[in-house]
Amino acid sequence: MIVNERHMSRPTFNRLKAVFGAVAEYYGYDLDQMRGKHKTQSIVQARHLAMYLSWPHAIKSDIAAFSHRDHASVIHGIRNAENRIEQGDIGEKELEVVRKLVNQYIEKFAPIKI
Repeated sequence: MIVNERHMSRPTFNRLKAVFGAVAEYYGYDLDQMRGKHKTQSIVQARHLAMYLSWPHAIKSDIAAFSHRDHASVIHGIRNAENRIEQGDIGEKELEVVRKLVNQYIEKFAPIKI
């Protein structure tokens, strides 16, 4: 079951939009491609990495709602990204650059207010 994104808080939505937007920019896609039904391997891998990098910022059901996927797809995506990182398919430098871009997007578009 896909959860409606209207049920998540605005800060969570903004953080997810920042993470997915940063990953999309890094790999040369737009946000609609990342959230859409595109199944080309390169888009799917970028989407999985975005799910993985979103996990510290949101619960899996919110990631599922934002990415228009179900909970099981998010779990699969996170595991897939973890495996690709462990196997070296995503290099340390690449991951570091993407994480920095994600952090910049979060600071700019979804700052966490205390």
